[in-house]
This record gives sequence, structure tokens and C-alpha cells, in this order.
Amino acid sequence: MPSLDTTQEIPQYFLDRKINHFSPSQGTMAVDQWVYKYLYCRQEDRRNFKRSSKMNSGVSVGEALEDYLVGNPVMSSPKIYQAYDDKDMEQYQQDKQAFTPTLENAIEGLKELKVTKDEKNYFEHYVNSQPKWLEIPIIGRTDIHNDKIVVELKTKWRRRGGKKKDGTSSFSKINPPVTPDSNHLKQAAFYHSCTNLPTFLLYATEKGYSIFDIREYDYKKNLDEMLRSLVVKQRLAAQNQPLDWVDVDFTHYGWDIGDEYIKDARRLFSYGNYRFNE
Repeated sequence: MPSLDTTQEIPQYFLDRKINHFSPSQGTMAVDQWVYKYLYCRQEDRRNFKRSSKMNSGVSVGEALEDYLVGNPVMSSPKIYQAYDDKDMEQYQQDKQAFTPTLENAIEGLKELKVTKDEKNYFEHYVNSQPKWLEIPIIGRTDIHNDKIVVELKTKWRRRGGKKKDGTSSFSKINPPVTPDSNHLKQAAFYHSCTNLPTFLLYATEKGYSIFDIREYDYKKNLDEMLRSLVVKQRLAAQNQPLDWVDVDFTHYGWDIGDEYIKDARRLFSYGNYRFNE
């Protein structure tokens, strides 16, 4: 992919919404979710979307791996977290139990990939590209990379089941996946295209880890699919009323963004009460 062209002028319809770049996660986000989150919400709104214990625990594992690789003391529990509700608090309690084995398995995965403390490793390192089809660049951050390899880390946490006799929820431990997630492959393909380094997906759970070399999964096709999705989103951003052009599926887990915002999204999609032009 071509390097970032900092001289290219950003269209006004992006500037009006305070958008100056895409991200790999935007490239894999469902179109209806992207339209609401990026064309009808501001950055401060997105920062206030509902978080989850699983997200907090995944970030915590990433930070613990960085501490491990640079020789700092390593945390033994997820970062302190304000649960969204009682259900999320139950998940947090489960995640605390699963944290150390998940971290240990992630470390074992890094050892298999020969990522060691002796390397000059980079964490949350910015990479970017300006494809000719897009009017704004794509900017992402690699989880772990050095001069030899890029590692995209994904964690999976205990899954909620039915209710037990005492009224609490049951939870089951998760095996690492045997096949990579298609969206994760697309994101990793972007990092590979930017760095030209071997790029791997590392999944860690409390029961083990799995590793996938994205070069074995037609990374060019995966990258093309992500870019096509961004082109579609770019065209929607240029419309006066983007919601008019999009079907919505509120059953998708990506809409779990908090009661206030989901209520607002339902209002916009149902009634065409377009906040952006008010």
C-alpha cells in the first residue's frame, strides 16, 4: 500500500464531523453501526459508550505483556474497573479468576513466536497508509512488534451460561479458537501491509493459546475486503442524510453501547430525526 500522503486535502464532510482518519476497526465494523457511531456521534460520545469487563481484561493482559517484556513487575489481576451493571460485575469476578492463566498462556504464545525480552519491542505502535481509493488515511496501532514480527493479541473470557440454583449465573471456560476470526484477519492484514513483516494473530484464553500466520489466509483478499468496506463508508459520509441509505440490525452485539446511546440510535433510525443537522 502507498505511504501516507499528508498533503491530501480532507473533504469538508469529514471535517464537519471531526474525522481525519479511518482505523482498522472501522474497516471491519458493520455499516449501520459505523454510520451512527462516526457520523452521528462525536469522539466524546464514543468514549462514553458502554464498556465491558471483557474489554478491560483484554487491555489489562496487553499491558501486562508489555511489563513482562520490558522487565517490569507484572499485574496479577485486571485493572480496577467500574462495572456497568450487576451482570457485568459477575463477568468481572470471573475475569479476575481467569486473568493469570490467560496471561501465562499469552506469554507462552509469545515464546513460541520467539518474541523475547532481548528484542527491542514496540507496543501500541502507530502505523498508517493512504490507499488511493480513500480520501483520508488509515491509522492503526500494532499490539506488539519488533524488527522481525508483528503480533496482534486477542483474548477470550469465560462465557455466561444459565442460572444456578442459588440464582447466580454459571460460566464456562473457553478454549482458544481453531480458526481465526475473519475481522481479525482483516485488521492483521493491514498491519502486515504497513510493516511488510510476518504478522500473527495470537489468541489467549485461560485454557490455552492458538497462533495463526495471516499469510496463510489470503491476506491480500482480506485487506481488499476491508478497504472496500471503507470506500462504502466514505461514500455514505458524503451523503446529506446517511441513515437514509442504511439498513440496521439492532440485534448485533456491536450495538451494546449503553442505554442512552441505543435509545438515541433507535430514534434516529426509526424516525429520521437527524441530530447532525440540527
